[in-house]
Amino acid sequence: MDVNAAVSQSVQLQQANLMQQKDIAVMNRAMEAEEAAVTQLIEGMPETLGNAGVQATAGAAEALPDNVGTLVNTTA
Repeated sequence: MDVNAAVSQSVQLQQANLMQQKDIAVMNRAMEAEEAAVTQLIEGMPETLGNAGVQATAGAAEALPDNVGTLVNTTA
């Protein structure tokens, strides 16, 4: 193998490795930003007492007729 070809291949591998490291660093920063945003949203939600939300949802489902939510319309 030619020395120039070996050096060229080595440089290409180093560049590819550097690009992968950059992409991973950018992805990690984006994930950290998303984590901060989600944490802020969760902390901003009002507190609920016990299962009040679950009971309200169950009560709404009981008020619907039996056939609601059981059929899927496949024709459009």
